Amino acid sequence: MLETRQFTVSQVAQRLGVSPSTIKLWESNGYIKKARRAKLNRVRVYGETEIAEIESYLRENYGC
Repeated sequence: MLETRQFTVSQVAQRLGVSPSTIKLWESNGYIKKARRAKLNRVRVYGETEIAEIESYLRENYGC
């Protein structure tokens, strides 16, 4: 199924209660998958599936 709703790193960070730089750090260290990039401006974008994976990482490693 194709996900149509996309969220920026700032939107995801706000939703999860972490900073955008934290998500970028987890990504660069390989703790979470690298985000897709928007074709137009190369901004990181996340779908609900990626957000769920980040939430899972957060719960497993930080008990949140």
